[in-house]
Amino acid sequence: MKRAVLILLLTMCLSVRADRGMHTWQSHIAYGVVTEIADTGDDIYALAGSGLIRVDKATGQMTCYSKQDGFHGAGIAHIGYDIQSRSLIVLYEDGLIDFVKDGRISALSDLQMKQMSASKKANSLTIHDGKAYLAMPFGVVAVNIRKQEILDTYYIGDEGTEVDVRAVCCSEDSAYALASDRVYAADKNANLLDFNVWNSSRPIPAESYNDIAVFNNRLYILADSVLHLRVQAGWQPIAPEMKFLHIKPTAQHLYLLHGGSALIEYIEGSGLNTIASPYYILDVQNDNGTLWYAAGYFGVVRHDSEGTQTFIPEGPAVNIPYRMKVVNNRLYVVPGARWSVQEFRAGYVMIYDIAADTWTNIETETVKSQTGTWVLDFMNVAVDPFDKEHFIVTSYGTGMYEFLNNQLVRWYNHLNSPLQTLAVTADPFLYIRTDAAMFDSEGNLWVLNMGINEPLHVISPQQLLTGREQGATTWNKYGFVTNDGITFPLVTGGEMFIDRRHSNWKWIPYVRYTPGLILYDDNHTPFYQGDDNTYFTTSFVDQDGKTISPSAIYAVVQDLNNDLWVTVDEGFFIIPAKVDFRSSNSCTRVKIPRNDGTNLADYLLGTERINAIAVDGANRKWMGTESSGLYLVSEDGQETLEHFTTDNSPLPSNQILSVAIDPQSGKVFVGTGAGLVSYQGDATEAEERFTDENLYAYPNPVRPGYEGVITIAGLMEETVVKIVDNGGNLVCQTRSNGGLAVWDGKNGNGQRVASGVYTAFCNTADGANHAVVKILIIH
Repeated sequence: MKRAVLILLLTMCLSVRADRGMHTWQSHIAYGVVTEIADTGDDIYALAGSGLIRVDKATGQMTCYSKQDGFHGAGIAHIGYDIQSRSLIVLYEDGLIDFVKDGRISALSDLQMKQMSASKKANSLTIHDGKAYLAMPFGVVAVNIRKQEILDTYYIGDEGTEVDVRAVCCSEDSAYALASDRVYAADKNANLLDFNVWNSSRPIPAESYNDIAVFNNRLYILADSVLHLRVQAGWQPIAPEMKFLHIKPTAQHLYLLHGGSALIEYIEGSGLNTIASPYYILDVQNDNGTLWYAAGYFGVVRHDSEGTQTFIPEGPAVNIPYRMKVVNNRLYVVPGARWSVQEFRAGYVMIYDIAADTWTNIETETVKSQTGTWVLDFMNVAVDPFDKEHFIVTSYGTGMYEFLNNQLVRWYNHLNSPLQTLAVTADPFLYIRTDAAMFDSEGNLWVLNMGINEPLHVISPQQLLTGREQGATTWNKYGFVTNDGITFPLVTGGEMFIDRRHSNWKWIPYVRYTPGLILYDDNHTPFYQGDDNTYFTTSFVDQDGKTISPSAIYAVVQDLNNDLWVTVDEGFFIIPAKVDFRSSNSCTRVKIPRNDGTNLADYLLGTERINAIAVDGANRKWMGTESSGLYLVSEDGQETLEHFTTDNSPLPSNQILSVAIDPQSGKVFVGTGAGLVSYQGDATEAEERFTDENLYAYPNPVRPGYEGVITIAGLMEETVVKIVDNGGNLVCQTRSNGGLAVWDGKNGNGQRVASGVYTAFCNTADGANHAVVKILIIH
């Protein structure tokens, strides 16, 4: 029976990760864009986004890999397989190289560590005769794969200067390096370190050379995207009417890739053969007649005479977690960005169901098919408090989007709503700059429309409904006027939020241009501005009388004590809850004593740019920096509890863009410049009371071989937990972080406790509330 086209949408990519218990990491890499594949015989490896996928040819099982699975880098540039040493080569953008052989992963960091001004991201990777040749922006790097060492670096330009090499290939006697405007050739047996042995030429009249390859010891070049074959009389163009992007030689076949949905094979003596495919093909391997494709967004494709299988691992759409928000046990991720102008990034909404560990992506092309125009720079997600399937997404340029059940139900722009565009002569659909958005407890939507005189918009639930059903849209919009009568436009506003103490207070960071903090008081009349007040401060005075005038404000969060933590271009400051912002610009900074006898102190993270900050259930602060990773500090900031970097954790990058925490599970989501990861924290939002439904321990029972901690969940704030054995002997006493307490399964002497039933007596600090949890331990 013929096999029909089958698409395998895997709900979870199998992983080699350890148990996802307390203090463990999980990668959430965008694996969907497959650009390269390598055939190792039993498996197909695929480069997808910045991650790696393995497909078992026999079973079709997929395994996804990332840094936490033993790989040493993040941001993969190229992959290849050496049949001689049976090694997979993984080449990273920073020059790091991983070798995978017999289940072991070894790293070569010589190129990564080399001090140089040129980029270390290879343009391409070629494997020949046990060597890997890296086409680099400065020349050619040769690697001995079996010995896992760099052989040489070839600077092949005139007088040994750098050359941006696009591709490398080798014949039986020669080595070739392709630049955009010429070809370099050398005798393989010559001293390739000597630039004099590299002869440059322009063998084919062309504006640019695109690719070069050797197949059956014959040399092929793409010149102005046309395939040319070197023959005895010179160069022979092949099908000059056809244009190609890459030449792909395999063991028995020579393929030509043009970025379209058909594969072209060149057969010597017969010409070109077209192999139909419904998918765009970016790379190809031939396994005894079975074709494997790297098919971009369609994943890894297996194609033979019986049909087609498509392997697509689940995950976020793109590796740009610029802004994140957790609502109703769901993580919302958007990749848009802006500073003075937008980044022109394609608009996606990526939704992660935390409990189910599944992703749903709203694709930019899907939204564009409905709007008919640009869909760019999604900035914020606001979820309706009365309907978790209803949410708003703002864009810094293309307006505001309303979704219901993950379907676009209305696009708001300058033609069908009060939103305004800044464009005068440019495309007006690119300058409808909306940013911060939130719903209040009554279901009213608050949205900022940047750069106009009345940037603050308030929309009632009925107005939203009318807009969806009838198309007519009216709502209130306000300008900012301070108590001393000064009107000011909001050029770039950050994420606004409602004060915990006063629902009529709305906090808005003024990010740039005139950096400061705005407090907007609607006086409990959101649809009447006559009694509103605006307070705007651009400078702050700390506890030592020093003035802070930030050049940028990156994030503001209100902690569980109602203090405001404000991150700026250098460090952060705190506006204590006792300070009345309406009449005072007082603030404090966290000072860490040097303890060196000088009585001096340093500001905590005082020289760091802090892009993001989040508060966990224990009122601790998670701070994401621009270049030095992620910090966890105590409630008051006096103690640094954790400092995660690429060196000591699975973080794929030390650039932290965003941080969000799920209050129910305590999971900390960390958006980096190279993708998203999460960390299972040990603090959750405290419960208001002990209940049988919420109070439990896990794992329970604790089975033989388990080495992790035992977690007691569902606790109230500051719960004291005393764990005793069957004889009533105290083996551990601890205190909860928010709603969680952890026990390492050891007694006070640091020894593992014996098998048996243990009782955790849980009491609030004031002694007013009590609960008991039984824990079974089996060795």
